[in-house]
Amino acid sequence: MNNRDYRKSGPNSFHHIYNRGNDKMNIFLDKNDYYSFLGLLEENILGEKEHFSSKIFEPLPKSSHLIGKKYVRKLLPSGSFEIICFCLMPNHFHLLVRQVKELEIGKLLSKVCTSYSKRFNKKYEHIGHIFQDQFKSVLVEDNNQLLYLSAYIHSNPKVSALVKNIEDWKFSSYLNFIEKEQYKLCSKNIVLDQFNDIKNYKKFVEDGVEKIKSIKDLNYALLDQES
Repeated sequence: MNNRDYRKSGPNSFHHIYNRGNDKMNIFLDKNDYYSFLGLLEENILGEKEHFSSKIFEPLPKSSHLIGKKYVRKLLPSGSFEIICFCLMPNHFHLLVRQVKELEIGKLLSKVCTSYSKRFNKKYEHIGHIFQDQFKSVLVEDNNQLLYLSAYIHSNPKVSALVKNIEDWKFSSYLNFIEKEQYKLCSKNIVLDQFNDIKNYKKFVEDGVEKIKSIKDLNYALLDQES
C-alpha cells in the first residue's frame, strides 16, 4: 500500500473532489436533497439504486433512452470509479474518489451534478446554476495524504461547528466507517485496512480535528480554504 505510485493521474489514481454552491448558496436544503445527490452517485458508481434512493424524480434527461414504455437513464459503466469517502455539507461537498479505468473523473461529476441541478431547480423553482464554476480536483500524491484527506473529509461538520460530535452528522461516510451504518457506496477498506481496528481510526479522525482547525490553509492537500 505505501509503495503505491499516487503521482500519476489516470487509472488507479485518487482524487479529492469538492465544490460549493454558486455564490455560496446552500445546495442541500433538506434530507431528501442529500439522499438525492447520494443516490445519483450510487447509481453511477454501482449501476443500481440502494440505500440512498430518493423519492424525488428529475425531469427526463436528453441522454435517456426508451425501453418499451419506460424511460431509463443512461448510467456510467459500472466499475469505472470508487468512492472512498464523502461528506455533504449544506453549501458544499467533498469526495475522495478512485478513478479505476480510463474514464475521467469529470465524467462522473458532470453526470451527477447535472442531474442533481435539474432536480434541485425543478423542486425549488430555481433558475440558473447551483454549483460554483467547475468542480475542483486535487490528485492524491501519497498515502499520508490519502489518510489525512479521509480524516479531513469526515471531520468537516465538526470543524465547521455544525455538530458537536462527528458521528452526529448523517450525511457523510463516517458512520459507515465506524460501522454504525451499512451501505455499499464506499470502498472504505483502502483506509481502514491501515488501522488495527475501528477505535484506532476513530481516534485518528478525532485527534485530527484541532490540527485541521489550525491549518485550514494547508497546501499539503490543497484543500478548499472556505469549506
